[in-house]
Amino acid sequence: MSSLLDPAPAVLAFLFVKRFVFVEAVTLVALARVLFGRGPARLAAALSVLLGGAATLAVFAPALGFAGGAWFGPVARALNLWNGMAVPLVVSAPLVISAVLPGTERSRAVDAAHFVLLAGLLVLWAATWVA
Repeated sequence: MSSLLDPAPAVLAFLFVKRFVFVEAVTLVALARVLFGRGPARLAAALSVLLGGAATLAVFAPALGFAGGAWFGPVARALNLWNGMAVPLVVSAPLVISAVLPGTERSRAVDAAHFVLLAGLLVLWAATWVA
């Protein structure tokens, strides 16, 4: 049994991955789809890259000194919707959609990498409910 001051390792791993790893990794995977995909799949992946870039900027804005702007308050609240799961899922959604659009023949490895990332995040999320 863990106390409030001694959280389970699964909870710590989930919080770290959710905030600092997943969105950035999905952004890089989506960038690969933009580079190697074609047609509508490339456009959907570009949306994922833009959303991921914006989310990454928002996460690191305090460290970069950008947290003083009027935009930061609403964005920081958006980062915490659904206990912080809204942004990773929204960034991931266009990449999921791009997997079924025409133009993905040369970039199936992107789908596999995205599936591994998404499955890992969801397994960590589920592990926090058990821990």
